Amino acid sequence: MGLVWVAMEAATLSTVLWSRCIAAASLGEAGWKYFILCGVGIAQALFGTILLYIAVRRLGAEGATRFCGRT
Repeated sequence: MGLVWVAMEAATLSTVLWSRCIAAASLGEAGWKYFILCGVGIAQALFGTILLYIAVRRLGAEGATRFCGRT
């Protein structure tokens, strides 16, 4: 799980660096805005995944399926 998160952050950062290599000022600014927005979104997704992991661990597998409405 953590490895996938790191790979997604690396892909986002490489996009920013790629836009800086083109050397257009507007692309550089847009690249950093993209990095901030995607970084926040990816961090929230990681936080949600961690909360889900904690909930399933606390409820157990049977409790989690009962919580989701599946019996």
